[in-house]
Amino acid sequence: MSEPGPVFVAGTLAAPPEAGRPGLLCDRDGTIIEDRPAYVRAETDLALLPGAVPALLRAQRAGLLVAMVSNQSAVGRGLLTHAEMIRLHLALTHRLAAAGVEIAGSFLCPHRPEAGCPCRKPAPGLVTAALDRFALDPGRSFVVGDAVRDMAAARDAGVRGLLVGTGHPHSAEELRAQAGLFAGTQIVPDLPAAVEVAVAALAGAGRERTSSAQATAAARKSA
Repeated sequence: MSEPGPVFVAGTLAAPPEAGRPGLLCDRDGTIIEDRPAYVRAETDLALLPGAVPALLRAQRAGLLVAMVSNQSAVGRGLLTHAEMIRLHLALTHRLAAAGVEIAGSFLCPHRPEAGCPCRKPAPGLVTAALDRFALDPGRSFVVGDAVRDMAAARDAGVRGLLVGTGHPHSAEELRAQAGLFAGTQIVPDLPAAVEVAVAALAGAGRERTSSAQATAAARKSA
């Protein structure tokens, strides 16, 4: 039986992250790698989606801390052991590291849906754990995922959600049908598009802060 709570898998980030950074919290299967109907159960199943590596590198260059938040119920279903789940995930993070992508760390939920745990998305536990662990700024952070449950976890953790179309085929339609529950959530084609939205949002927020600071300074001079 899986232990309660999320499983933390250390990443490859060399230096401790600064508090208050923006974060890009990515779902794994269907967002960074191809989703598998029978679950990711072997290293041969770890197929990176087109554009995933350049997108994550782009996010890093823009100052976003990159981490993963992923449901992995294959463990709870008895298809993988806890150790196998970690070994597979580390194989992915090491592959990304070889391409220059530094994953700060990952929070994984090994439980079955009916377990009712607080970490399995759509519950926000994985997202809040990552926000706390890396001292991220929720207002400048993003959750990227391919399922409505990812967007629900983002919303309930106070983080903006970006839904990609590279995994669950009907997620966009489901989200549009519940649009009133997901204000601020944006639908994009894939991870590269999601990163561009995040980078543009951060740049816009930076310009607003600069303008506000300049206006305050000018007001003090004229006082």
